[in-house]
Amino acid sequence: MYGSGWPTRGASRSSVFWRSILLLLGHLLATAAVFVALFTLGWLVSCAFNYLNSIHKFPSTILILLTHLEVGLVYIDAGLSGAVLLAGIFRFIRDVLESY
Repeated sequence: MYGSGWPTRGASRSSVFWRSILLLLGHLLATAAVFVALFTLGWLVSCAFNYLNSIHKFPSTILILLTHLEVGLVYIDAGLSGAVLLAGIFRFIRDVLESY
């Protein structure tokens, strides 16, 4: 019955699919925002360390430690963003497969 106001089976699948698409896009935007925020934080920390090093040279061991911390922050950022992205993709696939 098309005039009863109840969604048909095909419309229900379509609405679940589009809802899943919108959730995935929202998830991607949130992941991008977190990645950019953490990457910007790492860049600002790097700029601050370089500025402080230009004023007064750090000992080589401290400079190596700070470089490792900067690189570690980038790796943590990439790992967290990748994990969140994969979680969103798996959720999207699960939602689409559950609707069929």
